[in-house]
Amino acid sequence: MVVLAINLAREGVFFWFDASSTVIPVPLRLIDIVDGTLSKTWVATHNSDGILLGPPEFTTSSFEGDLADRTDDGYRTYIEVRSRLFAESDAINGPPARSRD
Repeated sequence: MVVLAINLAREGVFFWFDASSTVIPVPLRLIDIVDGTLSKTWVATHNSDGILLGPPEFTTSSFEGDLADRTDDGYRTYIEVRSRLFAESDAINGPPARSRD
């Protein structure tokens, strides 16, 4: 799985994953880190919730994690960022194993 961003919030540390183009925050206590490589495109930003390590596009006030709340431009940006992060992961780790039908 590819982590889209890491949110260091007052409530705890959350890893952001993609599920059907919606950001799903998963608490650190449920994560087993097998590759600690961070994306070269991530930036650290401080906001009212804490610190976000992630793509610059996710740090804007207009970013919506929920697909239903995104504008068309926001959806296109999310897909571009997601594709970039998955391609970067594939370049480091190789493409994910595919199951045979």
